[in-house]
Amino acid sequence: MDERLPIASGQTISQVTTVALQTGLPRWAPFNGILITCGAPKIPEELLGQLVTGGRMVVPVGEKLREMVVVEKTGETAYTTTGEGFFRFVPMLKGTVE
Repeated sequence: MDERLPIASGQTISQVTTVALQTGLPRWAPFNGILITCGAPKIPEELLGQLVTGGRMVVPVGEKLREMVVVEKTGETAYTTTGEGFFRFVPMLKGTVE
């Protein structure tokens, strides 16, 4: 049985989901985009593999002052990163999502 998000031909879908950042949603991957709305100490590598080639992840990275980083998957294991400025975000808390 296919457990991917159901999308009819020609349609797009947006879904807001709260998940443990350390794992993401591998059973529904790959994704065109991943948006992380809490500060991460580093780029979460577990989520990089859940992007399609050409897909992007936006994540605030750092400890207190966080840099908004856009990561684009350019090949099977190749990525480019671009910094888009510094901001303050609430920190990512381990173990708070089940």
